[in-house]
Amino acid sequence: MKLLKEGTFKKSLKTYRIRQHFDLILLYVKMKLSIDQINDKLHCEYGSIDQLFCDIYPEILKSANDASVIVKPVHEENKLLLEILSMLIKPLVYPLIVLLFCVLLMAYFVFGLSHMIQGMLADFSVDLSQLTMIKLMFSAVIGIVVILIIVLLLLLILYRKQKVWIWILASKWSKVFRIVNTIRFINVSINMFEITNDTRYALLEIKNIFNQSILSWLTYHIHSKLEVGFFLYESFDSHTFDETLSMMLLQCQFEDKVMEVFRDYKEHSKEVIRKEIQTGSRIIMLLAYIAVALTLYGFYTALMIPMKIMEVL
Repeated sequence: MKLLKEGTFKKSLKTYRIRQHFDLILLYVKMKLSIDQINDKLHCEYGSIDQLFCDIYPEILKSANDASVIVKPVHEENKLLLEILSMLIKPLVYPLIVLLFCVLLMAYFVFGLSHMIQGMLADFSVDLSQLTMIKLMFSAVIGIVVILIIVLLLLLILYRKQKVWIWILASKWSKVFRIVNTIRFINVSINMFEITNDTRYALLEIKNIFNQSILSWLTYHIHSKLEVGFFLYESFDSHTFDETLSMMLLQCQFEDKVMEVFRDYKEHSKEVIRKEIQTGSRIIMLLAYIAVALTLYGFYTALMIPMKIMEVL
């Protein structure tokens, strides 16, 4: 069992190392180097280029006849998701840590410090209404946080089982999720249309490769519009995709300019997502500062009660 785990770890480490050289591998393929030459440069022992790519992205093996061609859109999709995740995490780390620290202090107050103070003042006729009020306030905050954590855990469990539907519902309710879905589809399409000029074939490949993803659902919408006679630039309706892209494409109205619009939208939407995340992080930061103020007020007020009694004595 131990040897099996070590083997799995070594394989994961090898796959991670190969992924770091992905752009270089693509360059080798474009230069038409043989698999032996690529093996020599990467210090690996692959039997074919398809085997190399399928080791990096196993999902390609199920849906592509030529992994060395189809693998790039998958790589670009993963790279984009990591970029968006990085944009999301960096500004949220500090305020979330501050909030968590304040909630832990509130929990200590409710379940520890308040009982200690009440025990100390049991023999004195002291008004403890302020202490009770602070305890109730902190309990309410802790309750809200616990409910939010439970909701997030339930969503995470549901996401693992119904990933596509969660993305669909999120995009219906939130403009940010709709933009993320749109940019993901655009990003994959740009890379897929570089491989083939056949729009329907490209969409079919996207649907096959990302069949467990929101991209498959978005592809269905585009494909159904094309089937009834719409042009590609007319197929991105604002109910499913970001309305900014719909307007940009309607202003374009040329099939050969669609890729150019896609690239412009990709850069534009990244900035929009970054600004939306910054706005969200400022709101969370404000909540963190409010939590700090409430925590300081609660601890100061509670600790001043026995101090006043000691002054009287």
